[in-house]
Amino acid sequence: MNIDKNTVKHICNLARIDLDEDELEDYAEQLAKIVIYVEKIDNLKLDDVPQALNPYEGVNVYRDDTASAFDNISGLINLFPEREGNFIKIPKVID
Repeated sequence: MNIDKNTVKHICNLARIDLDEDELEDYAEQLAKIVIYVEKIDNLKLDDVPQALNPYEGVNVYRDDTASAFDNISGLINLFPEREGNFIKIPKVID
């Protein structure tokens, strides 16, 4: 695919971007290089390469989800400024 100034003007019109003539030249050259690179990638012979979603083959390690008693309830409750017995007091959130 050939990228020239007219193609860049058309793209700029679609994207609502204003470029001057020098910028049109620069972007035409840059886009042409990008298209050539993509065409090279498209022409690669990858029939013998196995597909992979992720090259990292690590496995997540999960622990069992088991309930256990919390040992320091009084220490936790003492962190709050207002408390009553084994309960904490917080400001009213919903009217």
